[in-house]
Amino acid sequence: MVAMAFALPRLQSPTASIAVQSQGPTIQRLERLSHLVTTRTAVADVLVGEGENCRGSWLIRGDVLIGVNLSRAQILDKDDEARRARVRLPPPEVMQARVDHQRTRTWEVHRMVWLPWNAD
Repeated sequence: MVAMAFALPRLQSPTASIAVQSQGPTIQRLERLSHLVTTRTAVADVLVGEGENCRGSWLIRGDVLIGVNLSRAQILDKDDEARRARVRLPPPEVMQARVDHQRTRTWEVHRMVWLPWNAD
């Protein structure tokens, strides 16, 4: 306890100063991040196709990654003292789309003519 009493005034002395330099956000640092993924979203859609005398419909399931391209970000203003920056991001876009083949289902496939052949 006595050792802390001697050390405490030295730690809190006004003559000791610590210099901190902030690098701050730069366009180059944002561009190195490349893409910012904001969400993964499940999607489902009905695909209807027709050709060679047959028609079919399928329930397609999958997911998409939606993100922001940081190479197009703009730093509008920067406050070094408050350590804040205002950044304008481009609108989100689909980065990757995947089809889940195990959850995709054939709804209906039928022939449009009365010929006796298989329309696989």
